Amino acid sequence: MTLRDRAIQIGLAAAKRVAGRCVTYAGKRNGQPFSVAVTSIRSTSIHDAVTEDGFTTTFKTHDELIDVCDLFTGRDRIVPQDGDTITERVDGKDVKHTVTMPDGSQVYSYSDPAQTRYRISTTQGK
Repeated sequence: MTLRDRAIQIGLAAAKRVAGRCVTYAGKRNGQPFSVAVTSIRSTSIHDAVTEDGFTTTFKTHDELIDVCDLFTGRDRIVPQDGDTITERVDGKDVKHTVTMPDGSQVYSYSDPAQTRYRISTTQGK
């Protein structure tokens, strides 16, 4: 691990301690539902996509930064998929965010070179 990678990990760990919030990551794999309580950092991204007509459209996603090592059920690693949900409790109510990218591209990337943290794109549902 390079010094730069280590600095990024230290910065993200500090952000998690300060801005992290408890959420529930849930979905289905092989027909079996799962849910995992994790700590997430919220961010926002602006994306541009070109439509079939050649027009550029801009959309915003709420991104959840979640440690890869936190997304496990038993011994199985959970790789984020379109349609999974992230739920948080706000003022006594559950607020659900759906894992998705409106343009159909991959719903996650890694937020650091060492690939220790997912950046998962979501949109807020009802």
